[in-house]
Amino acid sequence: SRALSILYTEGFDSPSQKIYNRIAIVENTLYYDLGRPDWKIQKISANGVEMVDMNEQMPLFERRQNIQKQSEFDYSNSNALNELMELLRIPQNRRHLFKVHLVSMYIEHIPVPMMVFSGEQGSAKTTTSRAVKQIVDPAAGGNAIAFPRSNDDLILNLSHRYLTTFDNVSLIDKEKSDTLCTAITGIGQAKRKLFHDQEEIILSYRRKIIINGIGVTIERPDLLDRCIFYHLESPKSTERITEEEFNERLSSLLPMVLGNIASVLQVALGTQRQIRSETVPERMADFTVYGEAISRALGYPEKSFVELFKATTEQKAIETIENHPLVRAIEII
Repeated sequence: SRALSILYTEGFDSPSQKIYNRIAIVENTLYYDLGRPDWKIQKISANGVEMVDMNEQMPLFERRQNIQKQSEFDYSNSNALNELMELLRIPQNRRHLFKVHLVSMYIEHIPVPMMVFSGEQGSAKTTTSRAVKQIVDPAAGGNAIAFPRSNDDLILNLSHRYLTTFDNVSLIDKEKSDTLCTAITGIGQAKRKLFHDQEEIILSYRRKIIINGIGVTIERPDLLDRCIFYHLESPKSTERITEEEFNERLSSLLPMVLGNIASVLQVALGTQRQIRSETVPERMADFTVYGEAISRALGYPEKSFVELFKATTEQKAIETIENHPLVRAIEII
């Protein structure tokens, strides 16, 4: 008891320090916890990309039991992201947006729209969701989980993962919609510590989220504003591959995809401040700025992402109506 009292006093009197999950961005430098037992960290800044040892000058990271070791980065294939688009079968008209969205998942300190995959049965929604999770924040025991029934469980799931992938989601009620919005934005959430008492704990985090489903229905405008939809088509019989073959291809491509992403982030971190001064603020202004920086680093023309994201935002209402179960039932009839 005396030892615990001393430790408590020391902790109480010490300055507080933020603890990160998987990724931290401090002073325009990105630190990526690779989940390795030797605590090697991937450090990405405008000055370069390198693997470094964890030290006292770096941000503090927590490791939950679900964290999995990430592959090492390979810079030998500059076309790896395009090859990933082919493997995931992302529609041609969405590839620019998807690549920017994927890379932006690493930008820890800004709100990033929720990635929503929809499509008919057999359109590889779950497979694609798991692949993105594997690229950004691989987890032990599977890269997708069921959408929780209770809001408390939803808060717990989000707080324990940097990127959470919810599988086979249909309707999102108001309470869970509000929770998802606050998780994306980064607003603290109060939760009772124990069921039988009145003590509260405040969970403060900003998270990246993926959901998928045959007909994902998002009716709340505030959550809809924080989503980007990707409709996946079912592959033709000649295009189908086994899950084992897909996983082998992804594992082989993954180190080179990570190398592409690191190179893009290096350029984007160096240009985002200049782009911020020349970009007209839109809804989710920080995402627009970093998205434009990432887009240019990927080789797309200036202002092309800003215009693309604006057009995508205007299209959301139509996509939401098309995904509504009632509309789909009428189409079948």
